[in-house]
Amino acid sequence: MKSLMIGRFQPFHNGHRAMVEKLLEEGKEPLIAIRDTEFSEDNPFSAYERRRMIHNIFGDTVETVVIPDIDEVVYGRKVGWGIREITLDKEIQTISATAIRKPKILWLTGNSGAGKTTLAKGLVKRFPAIILDGDVMRLSISTDKGFSLSDRLEHNLRVARLAAVLQEQGHNVLVSVIAPTHKIRKEIDKVCRPKWIYVKRESLPYDPERPYESPETAALTIDNDALTEEDAVEVIWKYLSS
Repeated sequence: MKSLMIGRFQPFHNGHRAMVEKLLEEGKEPLIAIRDTEFSEDNPFSAYERRRMIHNIFGDTVETVVIPDIDEVVYGRKVGWGIREITLDKEIQTISATAIRKPKILWLTGNSGAGKTTLAKGLVKRFPAIILDGDVMRLSISTDKGFSLSDRLEHNLRVARLAAVLQEQGHNVLVSVIAPTHKIRKEIDKVCRPKWIYVKRESLPYDPERPYESPETAALTIDNDALTEEDAVEVIWKYLSS
């Protein structure tokens, strides 16, 4: 039996996910109807982006359709189907899509080889954002900079300034740049105040010419020795949904 679930899903978050999972546990076939809202500050994602968010999580186990941006649902007597509210845990029930869609800068810091770029590419499937990758940035805005600490500081600040501009324009930004020292991260905080996510991996080669200082405080620490890519993405997504 099919269950129709109607919403804006701006964005599709863990509260929506819990509802779909409950339907699947009940043996229902969820049909998710995505309202085709006009672009605005409250509706920044296209119907295509929202469908992609859903199918990245559930694959072909759910069906999605795009419907006009309806004002109401009406029905007559004895229509042959019911309407019900799915009650979720209070923690999930109170997730705010408004809070999630406020443009954010997430900065993945970690030594070279820790898996920052791979994690950013996995996360963007759930969290629509512009990725600023360190290697790509060095081939574009920092072609004149090397790897001395002063050059690394300037390279990071250029990325931070670009991230701040993109956030001001309403974009989420995922930065995958090493940001190797406490001093550099403090200077970045003055420019764009990102949420720091420390991507950790042991037994990486040590290069004395390119030192890395682990952050003393970070919003999250992702241990890539213990977590799969999918698990790491889920940890970050739960953080964003909280």
